Amino acid sequence: MTGYSEKDLHLASAAGVRAPSLHNRQPWLFRLAGGAIEMRGAVPVGAGAPLAEPYDVLPQRLFSDRRRANGHDYEPEPLIGIVGSPGDLAVDQTRAGQALQRVLLTAAASGRDTSMISQPIEVPAAREQLRRALGRTGFPQIVVRFGYGTPGHPTPRRDLAEVVRDVGPEAVG
Repeated sequence: MTGYSEKDLHLASAAGVRAPSLHNRQPWLFRLAGGAIEMRGAVPVGAGAPLAEPYDVLPQRLFSDRRRANGHDYEPEPLIGIVGSPGDLAVDQTRAGQALQRVLLTAAASGRDTSMISQPIEVPAAREQLRRALGRTGFPQIVVRFGYGTPGHPTPRRDLAEVVRDVGPEAVG
């Protein structure tokens, strides 16, 4: 992104910091450098899934224009799991995350690949529709696809000091 005024760049970077994706509690970090916006913390394009094919059962987000390699199609009938919780408070979401951790570790130990599908959870109306379609009480927290895939590319990680701060014992209730 070059060729813009300094004011435009400041406005764009400020908007980006304030408007992360839905439920993303860690906004991206932007820096103005040499008349352009540099973004730290973003997922590299190569780490995203390839383009969806018209016959794919599940939708996916567009991260790149990379095509799938021949012979590397997804399963025609993927196994989908939904981790839910009885409530939707922070404690419920934490317990669902702990359950998800066990599910993902079990899948990895058995040689299965997984991918998270967050779109049905991020949009309140879609989440409610999913809940009703399941015919269950409670709240869906994440949708997981199980199968076999090609290895992904690692994504950058922030230094621990950038994301964790010591608030002291008085903050622990």
